[in-house]
Amino acid sequence: MIELCIPLYGPAREDLNIESNFVDPQKIEELSFFLLYHLHRVAYTVKILQNSGWVLVDNKEMSMLVYIHEVINDKEAAEKELSRLEIPLDLVEVYEINNFK
Repeated sequence: MIELCIPLYGPAREDLNIESNFVDPQKIEELSFFLLYHLHRVAYTVKILQNSGWVLVDNKEMSMLVYIHEVINDKEAAEKELSRLEIPLDLVEVYEINNFK
C-alpha cells in the first residue's frame, strides 16, 4: 500500500527562531507569505488528488494530510501518477507501507 503525505505546516516556533523574550516581526511576516503560498499549493494538489481516485485517510496527525489509492500499490507507480498529474514531488512524501498479516 502507498501512503501519500502532504505536510500542512509545522511548529511556527522553529521557523521564527524565537529567542527568550524576543521575536522579529519581519520573520512572522515572511512566514505568513510562505504559508499562504504553501497552502494554496496544497489546496490545488488536494483538488487534483480527490478528482483522481485518491482517498483521504482518517489521520490523527493534524499537521499533514494522508491519502491512499485503491489501485496504486508501489512507490514507483505512485511517483509516475504524481508526475502524470503534474504534482511536484517536493510537496508530497510517498511511503510504501508493507502490511504483514
